[in-house]
Amino acid sequence: MNRLINELLAQLESMSHRADEYELTKLLARWCGGTELSVIRQAIAQWLSESVVVERLRRAARETSTHYVWPLYVCGNGYGLTINEFKDPEFMSSGYANTLHNHRYSFASLVLSGGYRQVRSNVEMSEVGGRARVSAIAEDSVIHGDVVPVNHEEFHRLTHISDRTVTLVVKCPAVKESSISVDIKTLKVRMHVPVESRLVQLTDALTAAVDMGYREEEPNALFA
Repeated sequence: MNRLINELLAQLESMSHRADEYELTKLLARWCGGTELSVIRQAIAQWLSESVVVERLRRAARETSTHYVWPLYVCGNGYGLTINEFKDPEFMSSGYANTLHNHRYSFASLVLSGGYRQVRSNVEMSEVGGRARVSAIAEDSVIHGDVVPVNHEEFHRLTHISDRTVTLVVKCPAVKESSISVDIKTLKVRMHVPVESRLVQLTDALTAAVDMGYREEEPNALFA
């Protein structure tokens, strides 16, 4: 059964550096065409138990306000395979997937279970920290079995996320250093830099803390 997953990885490894989200969509459609989703889910579960270094997967995983991100594999050419496991709606908090945002990379998602509504919008902004002008483009219902392409310049947000929604995501290499989100209520624009790229900011913060010195009247400062 792991042959199914290995075939997907081999196809990703051979992708051209110029491939986009539409080519990834075609790849996923061909790969899963005619195969029951239950078989694909079982193949992934088996592959995880037999082929993945579990501790490395646990260390790489991260939690957002709306879902858990499991980075499964990164190809030599920069393409990646990830699982997004969405939280039950009652345990989600505002932010991330349900905030209007774009991405640093283009990708395509195969919905393994559950579903959601995707709202795509046009965003006009003058600067980060300012206010944006937002106009809706379309709203689509996405259900299990669908393959959804998303371009790195596209702004979207997810709503009405069903229980037990899990997606398999194939990602192009990142083409931007940061992504942008827009708060729907305030229309305020925020820039997001991935934590692994924030070493300079960490160094600056440490240097600034040293310059300021430690003040005794703030006993909890070391643990903030």
